[in-house]
Amino acid sequence: MDTNLNLPPTPGTDSEKGFAFIMALLSMLLLTSLGLLVFSLTVKDQIISARLAAEKKAFSAAENGVAQVLLNFVPGRSNSDVPDDPAQWPAVNANTDANTRFYYAIPARPVLVGCPPPPGCNLDNCTGACYEVDVRGANINFTSQQQLFVGIRTGVAGSTSDSSQK
Repeated sequence: MDTNLNLPPTPGTDSEKGFAFIMALLSMLLLTSLGLLVFSLTVKDQIISARLAAEKKAFSAAENGVAQVLLNFVPGRSNSDVPDDPAQWPAVNANTDANTRFYYAIPARPVLVGCPPPPGCNLDNCTGACYEVDVRGANINFTSQQQLFVGIRTGVAGSTSDSSQK
């Protein structure tokens, strides 16, 4: 008896092996592209978060500069020779974060307009001057800067009359 018959191939055998290989390749391509998308989004999110943290540090440094202005302000004493490079500015705290820095620029002359009188004064009974101080904070890791303008009014309030107390 002849056992070598020419029968048609049964379904699910050699004729579908090529299809399974193509499906496996397509699945791997899909999973790889999905993994790359997740990786890309994660890296971008980390960059944005680091940038926001640097901007907050720069703003905090500018606030520290405002405190230094209030401590060291002397009318008429200018420090307009402040360097443009933030790396040359003083650090907020050299021990914890040497890359967060600030500076302030006090003008030599007061401004004439734009400074309201201090509490208890009006324009008729106050003397003094108003200085607009430029305060900047920077984080040199991400080259982020924040700029604040602070108005400082000097002078003494004159006598005020209160008509309700007679």
